[in-house]
This record gives sequence, C-alpha cells and structure tokens, in this order.
Amino acid sequence: MKVVIVGGGPANIFLSLKLLEAGHEVALYEKTNSIGKKFLVAGKSGLNITHSEPIDKFSQKYFENSNYFLELLKDFSNDNLVEWLKNFEIETFIGSSKRVFPESFKASSILKKWTDRLKNYSSFSLFTEHELTEIKLNEVTFNRNIKVHFDKVVYGLGGASWNKTGSDGLWTNLFKAHDIKMIPFEASNCGFEISWSKEFKSKFDIAPLKNVTVSFNGHSIRGELMLTQYGIEGTPIYSLSHYIKKELNKNEKAIVYIDLKPDLDLEQLNQKLSKKRNKDSLSNHLRKSLSLDGIVISFLNEFSSKESFKNELGHLIKNYPVELNSIRPMNEAISTSGGISMDEVTKSLELKKLPNHYVIGEMLDWDTITGGYLLQGCFSMGHRVFKVITSV
Repeated sequence: MKVVIVGGGPANIFLSLKLLEAGHEVALYEKTNSIGKKFLVAGKSGLNITHSEPIDKFSQKYFENSNYFLELLKDFSNDNLVEWLKNFEIETFIGSSKRVFPESFKASSILKKWTDRLKNYSSFSLFTEHELTEIKLNEVTFNRNIKVHFDKVVYGLGGASWNKTGSDGLWTNLFKAHDIKMIPFEASNCGFEISWSKEFKSKFDIAPLKNVTVSFNGHSIRGELMLTQYGIEGTPIYSLSHYIKKELNKNEKAIVYIDLKPDLDLEQLNQKLSKKRNKDSLSNHLRKSLSLDGIVISFLNEFSSKESFKNELGHLIKNYPVELNSIRPMNEAISTSGGISMDEVTKSLELKKLPNHYVIGEMLDWDTITGGYLLQGCFSMGHRVFKVITSV
C-alpha cells in the first residue's frame, strides 16, 4: 500500500516508521527544509517525552476528550512508548515530577536516530520544501503543481504556534473547501498578561517565584512561576491555561490565587510572622523568617492595600489574588487548541467527508497540558491510524 504522509512532526515520523516496518511504501512530505523542527524547539527546555502516571489519570488531562484519549492510551500507552524508544537504544527515566525523560539523548540525537532508521528503508521517500496546496479525494497537490496519488493519506500539519517551525495553521482553507468544520485556534500552555504598575515593572526584567502553588476554580498546580514585563509564565499557569482562557473569553478577566509558601499552613505562617524583632524592618523580617526577597515583597504590595498588607499578611502570602487580563500571542504558546473539529473524524481519525484521509496531532481540536501529554497524545493518535491502515 502507498501511504502519503503530509507533515514532518514526531507523530508522522513515528507513523512512518511503524508503516515501513509493516512493509508499506511511505512518502513523507514536509513544507520546510527539514523534519522535526518543532520537536527540536520543544527539546531545548528539556525533552519531556511522556508522563508516568496510570492511563486512567493520564486521560483526564485531555479534558473534554478524556474518554477518547483513554481508548487511545489503551492501544498505545506511556509504557508502550517507553518500550518503543528502546528500539532506538533510547532509555528513559522518571523525574521527581513523574515526567519521563530520555536518559542521555537530546532531541537532536533522537531525531537523528529516527531519520537514520527511515533512510534505511528503500520503500521510504522524503520530500522537503513541499507545501500542500490542494486536496482531492484520491490526490493531493503540492507547490510547483506536484500532484501525488495514494492509497491512504495522513495529515499531521500541526497547530498554529511556533510558526517558524512550519506550524502556522495556514492549511485550514484546504479543508474548509471540503466543508470540514474548523474550530478557531486558541493559545494553550501559554502566558497571560497582567496590568503591572510602572513602578513594579521598573524593579525587574524577569523574576522567578519558586515553589509556589497556583489555584484557579478548584484546580491547584505547584511549581515555578516567572514574572515578566508583560505578565506571568510558568508550568502552573500553563497547566491551568485551559480553564483560565475559558474564563477570559467569558468575562475578559480571570483571578488566580497564589500560595507563596505552600509548605506552611496559615497558623504556622502567622507564628513566624509574629516573631518579628522590633529592630527589623518588615522587609528584613520577611526575608529572614520566610526567605521572601525584595521582588516577592514588591509583588505582594502590587495588588494589596496597606491595610491588608498590615493586618492580613499571612492570608495574602497563602492566598494572593492576581488578575489576568489577556492571553499572550498565540505564536508564543507551547501549543494550541482549535483546528479540525473532532466531530469531523471517526474514532479511527479518518475524515468522514474524505474517505482514506486521516488527521492526527495538533491540527485536530483537542487540548492538554505540558508534562509529556502533548507528545504522548500525538504518538497514540499515530498508533491508532497505523492499526487501522495495517488492518485493511
């Protein structure tokens, strides 16, 4: 069977390798000059391949699509992915956050192992700088009017963030031409803007808030935040972005609550605060007793009254409200939601209006958080399509 795969992201690389191993002919088309560009960018901050938690909990990280992803994970789980990587002599380890990382290989080394394996197959062809321009039932067209026929075609064209990697979302009109429903793209796993005062912004460029807990609408995530000139970034905020952006779309603002000392309860915190020595300024006392530096103290002052800072300091430190005003630009986001509606594909990820056309990865409208869930979701989708194609 001749399978045409459009897009050179990790899901399509994985699918190509599986199909080649099963004896099929694979032609992979990528619009940039090389494959795996977004994978390489993601790997610069530490390559988090998947997460180690049980798949029933794992699947809940896909929000409205949790039941569908539970079925995908039953077919190809985080454990299956770890085993598959061993085929390339890539061993993994579980970090303190329960995330799974490669032991010794960087993203570039892993990508090279994958591409070297692809090149070993005489039934594999790679075409770079080929941008998809038209879709027909049994034919796809690329720039320079290159027309390609296929038995099956799989699209993995990415979402709409990090467009320098080729993931720009400009493919949507090609599917709209076939009356395929599109959900508008939105930033996900992203930063948010805050209306800092000029005085506060003058005190820092970028400042970390280490080991804090951020809460929003009954959800709490612990980790490190980063205060920036425009607002706030960091894993806890990324992990809550699915809920925060819904609130922003509804009310044009969202208030998160930050616990700056999650290891102390309010009583313990107040005990430490009550031991202030007369000769110490409040700033010195907070620095000595709670290890709060000047930027954190200024941060606490930014959105609190003098009265609350004086009389309710313990409560502020444990439950500090911060109003988020807007989402950062989509191209800065780690991922996006939106794209082709999940209603447009079967459980096998085949387009209902275009038989033998399959869609995987971030170009479909699903959402998840950082921590290995994005890559795992893409690999599990690729495995579902592999099973369908090889069962024909």
